[in-house]
Amino acid sequence: MLRFRHVLFAFFVLSVFHSFNTLNAQTCSGVLSNGQNLVTNGNFSQGYSGWAHDPQYQEYTPCGNCYSVPGKIYLGTDPNQFNHAFATYSDHTSTSDGNFLMIDGICQLGVDLWRQDNIPLEPNTNYYFTVWISSLDATTPAGLLQFTVNGEVLKLGASDYVIQAPAGTPGVWQRATAIWYSGLTPPATATIRIENRQTTGCATAVDFAIDDISFSPGCDFGSPGPLPNLAEDFSICGRTLPINLTPGFDAATAARNDIIYRWYKDGVLQVTGMGPSFNNYDATSPGTYSVCTDSAGSCPKTDILNITSSFTVDIGPDLNLCDPITATLDAGYSGPGVTYQWLKNGTAISGAQSKTYTVTGPGTYKVLVTDPQCGPQQSNTVTVTTSAAVPSDSTFCPVSNGGNGSTTLSITGPGKYKWFTQATGGTAVATGSTFKPTGLTAPGPYTYYVQDTSIFTYVTGPPAVGNGFQNLQGGGVGAGSANSLLVFNALNDFILDSITVYVYNYYCDANTFNKVNFDIFKPDGTILASSTYQAKCTGKGNRLLPQ
Repeated sequence: MLRFRHVLFAFFVLSVFHSFNTLNAQTCSGVLSNGQNLVTNGNFSQGYSGWAHDPQYQEYTPCGNCYSVPGKIYLGTDPNQFNHAFATYSDHTSTSDGNFLMIDGICQLGVDLWRQDNIPLEPNTNYYFTVWISSLDATTPAGLLQFTVNGEVLKLGASDYVIQAPAGTPGVWQRATAIWYSGLTPPATATIRIENRQTTGCATAVDFAIDDISFSPGCDFGSPGPLPNLAEDFSICGRTLPINLTPGFDAATAARNDIIYRWYKDGVLQVTGMGPSFNNYDATSPGTYSVCTDSAGSCPKTDILNITSSFTVDIGPDLNLCDPITATLDAGYSGPGVTYQWLKNGTAISGAQSKTYTVTGPGTYKVLVTDPQCGPQQSNTVTVTTSAAVPSDSTFCPVSNGGNGSTTLSITGPGKYKWFTQATGGTAVATGSTFKPTGLTAPGPYTYYVQDTSIFTYVTGPPAVGNGFQNLQGGGVGAGSANSLLVFNALNDFILDSITVYVYNYYCDANTFNKVNFDIFKPDGTILASSTYQAKCTGKGNRLLPQ
């Protein structure tokens, strides 16, 4: 078989061979929503249900002009019903029920005036505690309240949080707030307690009220915490397995021992643990991966990553061969174990199993790409045409095998061809579009070269009108001026037949001669050729003929 190999200078290469036969987010599990009040009946709209108090405090029943005594509590809408000396005012939110809890305090520590048990807890969660407080009368001292969660006194900074009702100003509601952190391994539920810490004046005063108690989990109530970032989604195809995933923390954060990591794939927990050894996870297959990170004093954070199993192949747009007369196609995809097969006009090309393939002639080329860890097989096709002549390979049977040792090589195209036995130099062994080598005794291969010796003419340069050259009309041109340049690159040797320039004389005297110089320079400034055009001026505004 004869095979053409294209080389520079428009040579076509043919090789003669003998022949005897003609490839959403996953959220942290169990995290309570921000702002959900876990206190039952915190606004007392359901009376005494849902909460408790120690027996030192007893529920008061109104009796006309009666008045409370220390140790009495009253759930109602009017302080005057609790003590006829108290002024009337509304609950904190002025709800339709209007209830709030009124207390005639006792000077005894460790006694709960309000308590709620079995409040559900989540690990590593911040909780926001709120209660509104007011004084029932203007006498002092007023109530001094302290709050505990599971026996832990709520803090204001580093100190125990104790707040006093607005003394001397009955009916003014003041908010008490504190943040409580559940810890990494809290009990399942919590008990919240409110007690009076005032130890003097209880025989005559210490009368106060509370309303709208809440205990809400939420990220807004703590430090921001480290936010994981698993990077952008990607395809597993073309990558070496396993792929190590990390939450993208800086070195200091990754080294922290208080961070709990929970790694999920497709919503199913894969591994969980605390500290740096759980800061990464190996992905070995496509899927939806996520990491949930908890850290002390902050809320859980999560990020999600989709790893797909798809890939694409793109060998580029259709091509036209001319100069150069060869082109390299590239599948554009690679990876461990990836295989390739190139086809021409639907037939597999023998030995063409690399990522790239060099085409030397027209046809429909296709590449099949197989990734062992991704499927299905992908392909892409490109159509190659040519403006150059197209050589045709051929086969022969050598004399040593009983053949005649000859064949016919051909080339299709409008050119003028010469045939050679070597790539450069040498004497032509034939001319024309066909060549019949003879005496092919050995199996070969035999290689011949064909050259297109056609001469063609091509017009280059800008158009005569609207060419972008500077307009010197009216400005004059001094002797020796170089006012316009035409720059072009030559890929091969060429013959310059002519240069045509239209010259316009803005003003000249009759019967005088005007001239224009034309110079051709090499890039280094060497003048290759120089010419002068001279024409007689017959009057103002005459146009010289093109030259």
